[in-house]
Amino acid sequence: PKEGGCVISGLGAIDTWKRLLPKVDASYRPDCFPHLRAARPVIYTLVGLNGTAEELEATDADYWELPPALDEDNDLVEHAHAVKPYASGAWLHICFPSAKDRSWAETHPNKTTCVIATLAEDEWLSSTAEGSSPKAADKALESRKLRLEKRLLEKLIEVYPEVEGKIDFMRTVIQPGARGLSQQAHCYRGGSVCPGTAIQGLVLTGRDLAMNNSSGAIYGGWLGAHR
Repeated sequence: PKEGGCVISGLGAIDTWKRLLPKVDASYRPDCFPHLRAARPVIYTLVGLNGTAEELEATDADYWELPPALDEDNDLVEHAHAVKPYASGAWLHICFPSAKDRSWAETHPNKTTCVIATLAEDEWLSSTAEGSSPKAADKALESRKLRLEKRLLEKLIEVYPEVEGKIDFMRTVIQPGARGLSQQAHCYRGGSVCPGTAIQGLVLTGRDLAMNNSSGAIYGGWLGAHR
C-alpha cells in the first residue's frame, strides 16, 4: 500500500495467506497458521415441543458440549478435519429460542422451540455418491437425517428429561456453506490470528478474529477497524 495506507482483508485468514499472498515467506504468517482449518458446515435440528418452558425445564441458558482442547500431557489436541456429527472431535449446542422471548408464551401458548446444532460429517457434504441416482441420493440423505435425529433426541432427553414424550416435530437442515475458521484452541493462543500482521499495512478483519458467528463477524470488523 501507499505510505500511510493499508489493505484490509476480509477474505479470512486462510484465504488471505494462501490466495492473496501465496508466495510470501512463511515467517510473515502467524505461528498458528499450519494448524488452522476451515470451519465445517453446521447441521441444525429444529425441534417443536408441546409444553411451556417452565414445564419442560427449558431455560434461556444454552447448553454446550465441547471436545477437549488439551490432552493428558497438556498439549493441544489436533482434531481431525473430518468429524462425525455429535461424536469425538465434534461440538454440540442446544438452545431454546422461545425461552428467551418474553412474549412467546402469549402468542404461542403451550409451545416451546429448540435448536440443536453440530458439525457436518463428510457424507453430508456430497449431494450424491459416485454412480448413484438423485433419487437414491435423496433416500440416503433422508436415512442420515433420521439416524442423526435419533442420536440428538437421545442427547436432548438426557440433558432435559422433561422433554421426553413432548416432541411435536423434528426437522434437520444443513448450513449452505462453511465460513470462517474451525474453532480450535490454536486460534486463541499466543501467535494466533490477529488484526495486525507482520506485513506492514496489511490488516485482517472478520469472524476469523473472534467467534465463528454473526456476532464474531461484527466484533472482528470492529477489531480490524481499530487496529
